[in-house]
Amino acid sequence: MYRPSSGFRGVAEWRRRGGAVWRPCGGWGGGWGGASAASSCGVLLPDTLKPMLSGNTRALYGTVVDTPIGPLSVHASERGVCTIDFGTIYRGARSHPIVDAATTQICEYFAGERQVFSVPIDDAAWNDGGFAARALHALRGIGYGQTCSYGALAGLAGSAAASRAAGTACAMNPVPLLIPCHRVIRSDGSLGNYRGGVGAKRLLLELEQTYRSYR
Repeated sequence: MYRPSSGFRGVAEWRRRGGAVWRPCGGWGGGWGGASAASSCGVLLPDTLKPMLSGNTRALYGTVVDTPIGPLSVHASERGVCTIDFGTIYRGARSHPIVDAATTQICEYFAGERQVFSVPIDDAAWNDGGFAARALHALRGIGYGQTCSYGALAGLAGSAAASRAAGTACAMNPVPLLIPCHRVIRSDGSLGNYRGGVGAKRLLLELEQTYRSYR
C-alpha cells in the first residue's frame, strides 16, 4: 500500500492560481511558448512508445490543459479521447464537445469534485485484444484512492507472471488519468515509474487519498 506524505502543494498552488486554464493547441503564442516549451516539458518520446502515443492519426481536435502536474495535451477524434500527453504537443487545432468534456472532467478531478471519468475513449489504435490492451482495460477497474501492484495488474490481465509487461502497458497508456495507470505501484509499496514523472504520480495518489477521506 502506498503511504502518502504530509500534503500536495502542487494542487494548492494550482488552485491559488484559479485552477485550469486551457486553450486550443493551434495557438502556441502567449501561453506555452511553442516547440521549445514542449522540449522543456520532457515530452520527446522513446521510439518504443511512438507507435501508440504519437502514431495515432485519428486525433482531429486538441486542447492544452494547465494542471498541478504540468500542462496536459488532450486530443480526440469524433469517437472519443485518443491521447493525453504530458507537456504541449500539437496535433489538432479545432475544438470539439468531447475535448471540452474531457477538459472539464480533468479540472473537476484536480479540484476533488470528480472520482470517475465518463468521457468516451477512442481505443481503436490499441484495443487489439493483446496483453497490453487487457491490462489497460483492467486498470479502469482500480478505484479512486486505491492502488494495486504490477503483479496484481498482470493477474487481472490474465498472466500473473507478466508483471514487467504490465509495467510496459502502463508506460504505453495513451490516456493517463482517464485510464489510471498512476494507481499501480511496486509490490514493496514504492511508487515505481510514471511517464509524467514520479513527482506527478505521487501528487495524483496523494490527491486521491486526501479527497477520498473527505467523502
